Amino acid sequence: MLRRLILLRHAKSALATHNLADHERTLEGRGIDDAHLVASRLAKLHPHPEVVLCSDAQRTLETWKHVSNYFDSNTDFVQTHDLYESSVTAYVDVINSQNFNGKCLMVIGHNPTIEKFITIYTTKRLEMSPAYAAILEVQADSWKQALENKGIWELVDLVKC
Repeated sequence: MLRRLILLRHAKSALATHNLADHERTLEGRGIDDAHLVASRLAKLHPHPEVVLCSDAQRTLETWKHVSNYFDSNTDFVQTHDLYESSVTAYVDVINSQNFNGKCLMVIGHNPTIEKFITIYTTKRLEMSPAYAAILEVQADSWKQALENKGIWELVDLVKC
């Protein structure tokens, strides 16, 4: 089965201040606009994500709030702290923990982990600016098997705002 993974970096957030922890940073106006723009472009692609895994940071949750309007309301949504300030291994562990067997999965997270994930799985180096979405695909019987196949995923598209 063809497995599609959409890696979406959160949209542009406000700068960190001494009054606001990094985890609590919100989207700025441009970030909200960019989230809608990238979502409208992603919505034209098929298949749509059946499950969305999202960091619990405020800026990723707000990104999903704006992006979700463009997808089916039946999309399963899981927020987790394990995608915040984490590693590629943590992303893999979160995906595998879902026991998901569908075709399309979206992860909304952070750099540098998203860029590292893309490099490890596709061998391509990309700059993932805020609200960019990388679409990766691989043939595999399961997500566990797919995530064991480092270096052979195909970068199908890079959706920019």
